[in-house]
Amino acid sequence: MNLKNYTRRIVVLVSLVLVYTMGNLTAQIPTEAANSDRIAEEGENKVREAIKAVEKAEMDAKKKAENAGSTTTVNPAATTETTTAGSEGAANNPGAIIYNDGRMNYANSQTKFELTASDQISDVDYIEYRINDAPLQRYIAPFPIEQEGLHRIVYRGVDRAGNREAEQVYPVTIDNTPPTVSTSTNKALVERFSKVYAGPDTALELRAVDALSGVKKIDYSVNNGGFQTYGGPIALTANGEQVIKFKATDNLNNESSEKTFVVEIDATSPVVAITPSQRMILFDGKRYALRNTVFTVTATDNQSGIDRIMIKVDGEAEFRNYSQPINLPVEGEHVIEAKAIDRAGNESQIVKIDFITDDNPPRTTIRPVTDASASAPASTTTP
Repeated sequence: MNLKNYTRRIVVLVSLVLVYTMGNLTAQIPTEAANSDRIAEEGENKVREAIKAVEKAEMDAKKKAENAGSTTTVNPAATTETTTAGSEGAANNPGAIIYNDGRMNYANSQTKFELTASDQISDVDYIEYRINDAPLQRYIAPFPIEQEGLHRIVYRGVDRAGNREAEQVYPVTIDNTPPTVSTSTNKALVERFSKVYAGPDTALELRAVDALSGVKKIDYSVNNGGFQTYGGPIALTANGEQVIKFKATDNLNNESSEKTFVVEIDATSPVVAITPSQRMILFDGKRYALRNTVFTVTATDNQSGIDRIMIKVDGEAEFRNYSQPINLPVEGEHVIEAKAIDRAGNESQIVKIDFITDDNPPRTTIRPVTDASASAPASTTTP
């Protein structure tokens, strides 16, 4: 206890004793010892009560002194604006929301910030604040922050005695922009006849990026089915048109506009044909071709189209690309094998033709005969 308080306490106690003593002397004359003892005891009790009252007053004053000054807090307002489903812009109208990733506060421009202050002695006079490096202004009502990016709300309370609280800082990043979503496939896509084609083993991958609060989820649907949360590449296996719709949401519920990916799955193999330039002769189960016969290989595909035709001739080890009609003038047995691959990667069955090149004309002889036993010419069959 300091000297000033101690002196004040002694003065109070002495005053109380004098008042009490004078009161009793006025009321009666202390001629008897018993009365004197009683009066002394009562006086001591009154003094004890006075001491306790003074001590309690000092304790209350000390507590008030310790709690003196303003305390101000910032609170993101909980008011949420309603989003009407199906209305224009509803995809990115999440209402007021606050999100913390453990390191940073995130909010959108629909979120308002409320400042409150308390003071235990002289009461709060006003609150003042600023955003980033702007001048201080008096707080009146909850306020939003329109501009995206990182901001610092600096604030403090001022009590009626003029005491100013130390400046407090509330960092927050404003994010009003939905994520962007991109697509990729594990196989090349082919455009033909204003359509996009892909093979039956194609998988579609969705990727979303959000530069501020981060991606919360990606949703997608296949062929007008219900939306579901994306968890990994989407297998596209069914033959025919596949329609995938997708959208992404960030951690402040900013939702991207719905996008559509349309692809025609081509699971049908091409058809291949080997055609000679002239008729071959079929005799005794074998085909015969003239030396100047040329063989053309063709392939058709009504969806993604032909990528390449490949051939093997006379037992070659590997298929090679077909580039021009084939002519095999050397006499003897020959084999042509062909296959085609379409632009979606589908491979046809192998088509094969074998034949004998025969460029030697028959040798005819003549001999005289004397009876009807002359030999008849051999018969032939053309395919």
